[in-house]
Amino acid sequence: MFIAKYDKNGETTFYVYYKNKYGYKQFVEDIFDYVENIEVLDLKVKGNTYEERKNNLYDLAIDYQYNFSSLSWSYGELVEICDFFYKNGKRYGMLKEFKENAIC
Repeated sequence: MFIAKYDKNGETTFYVYYKNKYGYKQFVEDIFDYVENIEVLDLKVKGNTYEERKNNLYDLAIDYQYNFSSLSWSYGELVEICDFFYKNGKRYGMLKEFKENAIC
């Protein structure tokens, strides 16, 4: 699951919530010839150690919160994204902080 922002024809900015088994790299390859300035927020916790994954989740939450208001969300998308942050926030001990900052 990821959120992509890109420009087309140098004027219009599109926002896409995309859930795909192939991931964002395939998405970028598919649309690369048609768009410019592709930015992707990949909602996947990465890292080899517990601390790396926890820090990555924290960074994802900040990026999500920063981009939240500029995107139009359906209720289904909000439920999936909030569920992602709820489960991982609980796993990494950040649930209280996420609730205080209205992330989930």
